[in-house]
Amino acid sequence: MNEFESLGFFDFEDFVEELTDEQLFAINGGSCAGGAPSGGHGPTGGGSCGGGYNPGSSNPTYGGSCGGGGAITSSYPVPTTSTCGGGCQSPSYTRQNYWDSKFGPNFGKHACAATSLLNEICEQFFKEKGRNITEYEKTQAMKAAVEGGAIDQTDAYVSNWGEAATLMAKSLKMNGKYRVVTTEQQSDIKIYAYDYKDKQGNLVPDGVADHFVSDLGNGKIYDPLDGMIKDLDKSKLQKNRETRLLDYY
Repeated sequence: MNEFESLGFFDFEDFVEELTDEQLFAINGGSCAGGAPSGGHGPTGGGSCGGGYNPGSSNPTYGGSCGGGGAITSSYPVPTTSTCGGGCQSPSYTRQNYWDSKFGPNFGKHACAATSLLNEICEQFFKEKGRNITEYEKTQAMKAAVEGGAIDQTDAYVSNWGEAATLMAKSLKMNGKYRVVTTEQQSDIKIYAYDYKDKQGNLVPDGVADHFVSDLGNGKIYDPLDGMIKDLDKSKLQKNRETRLLDYY
């Protein structure tokens, strides 16, 4: 039993069921094929097409570093590169524990920010290349950001968001670069920062981000801890710094 199963999660890679059109509309607010849905974020509203969903609702809570810190609501697992291969009709995403075998368990444990950043970049990659990122490409992209000094090689701390994203994009042979911006209107990437505990582990916010998740639009986020689409919990956002925003140019 892995750490997610012990908390009530199932292994979604063993349970893949096509989402219905109604479920996709409920998540994205529009069609999943061809262009961004109304109010969505990214080329396909965050890429929920072709994944599966959890028909049950255990609503576990969890904490710890990059732990999310909230109950799961309206949760849908989305396709990863390994489960989806070349057949996805939308971007596939990566869970942060993917990096355990690449950079070590401590890196994977803390890689919510770095993984969320790569997942957002995968949306632009999909838009430009018309295909999903491969296992090799995503590993090389993260390696480029680590070796370039923008992401710490031991705990995955993102010290320079713009540089990390640009190094990843360059590794993926994408057409542009990334820079940090201050308004959502300027941004192509929006990553939410959750603050739900203090340094002692008490469930009291202390102004420091504890977990990062990707914005999917329409009040939905992708959590790299467990590979789930969830409702955004605004009550747990880091005060005065709710997001990390980047522009692709």
